Amino acid sequence: MRDNLLTFNLIFMRSFLLVILCTSFFSLSINAQTCDGNAPVIVTSSIVGWSANGGIGDSGNSSVTLCGFPSSGNIVGLQWTDFAAITLGDSQCSDLAFYINGEIILTPFVDNTPGLCGPVSGGSNSNLQEMMLEVTADLAGCITIESFLTFLSPPVGVLVTAGSFEFTACPEGIVLPIELTDLSAINTGKNNKITWTTVSEVNNYVQMVNRSKDGISGWEVVGEVSGTNTKETTTYEVYDNHPYNTSFYRIHSIDFDGKEQFSKVVSLQRHKGVGLIHAIHPNPTSSFIEIQFQPEFDDKVVYTVMDITGKIWKSEVGSALGNSENTFIMDMSDLNTGLYFVNVRGGGINQNEKIYKQ
Repeated sequence: MRDNLLTFNLIFMRSFLLVILCTSFFSLSINAQTCDGNAPVIVTSSIVGWSANGGIGDSGNSSVTLCGFPSSGNIVGLQWTDFAAITLGDSQCSDLAFYINGEIILTPFVDNTPGLCGPVSGGSNSNLQEMMLEVTADLAGCITIESFLTFLSPPVGVLVTAGSFEFTACPEGIVLPIELTDLSAINTGKNNKITWTTVSEVNNYVQMVNRSKDGISGWEVVGEVSGTNTKETTTYEVYDNHPYNTSFYRIHSIDFDGKEQFSKVVSLQRHKGVGLIHAIHPNPTSSFIEIQFQPEFDDKVVYTVMDITGKIWKSEVGSALGNSENTFIMDMSDLNTGLYFVNVRGGGINQNEKIYKQ
């Protein structure tokens, strides 16, 4: 379990926007680089009383349209302060997430526990954390924020009791080292080929391909290309000769002034069946069931048995080895006859399967 509550996870979705880190390898002043030396716009939003009861776009989730940013402005900093919440039903702290402008997902709690969560703070209003995606406000200077849950097996819910967001925004037009238009990864047989295209590179020093097992942490460099200074369209490719069964990739660009960008993240699964339940048998059962599955990575795994109303009858915790066939045995003999759902969550798996108890 990741036990650092100041650590945060950001997952990139549905955007080709790139990130600027307003820090420098040359110890330049962070504040001097904010908005190219101009004062930024700060916009805050309280989330006290927000609730999350389902996935993105579901009813019961709280949402807000937050305005006050520059028209089409770049939101280059995000800070959250004293987040606290309480989980309901089968939810855990880490199930709460926020969908920001349809471009990033923020999960402020990393503790996989039920009950009281936080308080926890993180991010920064003067420079972006690793993996933060730049968000662009609309013409009216607005963005949207929605709370939701990443774990949906009922009964679930999270209620926010304290905390606020603070965004740092700059006017439109900050020059990025590269302008990326495409990023993809394909399985070539023995390796993975990562391809990306730029239509502009300004004072760019290097572009590195980063790889991760989960798209959140443990990033490592698998290849790099030298940067250029061009307005022409350029396509690059790098090969990952030792890929994981499921690999996540992003482009990490650094310019000569020390500014950095991180692209959106793409994933590639090489072998089917990884990260899935393979079988639960016997089905129907009168006593024990054997769950066979193959997680993507080593992790704690939670096995839950629910009835059709969402009531939890059993919940057990074990550990599993990634990229290996695992077996877990559960005793169902004390349950009444009827239909149940077995949920396996952990190691890249979050899957429900039906089981009938005789």
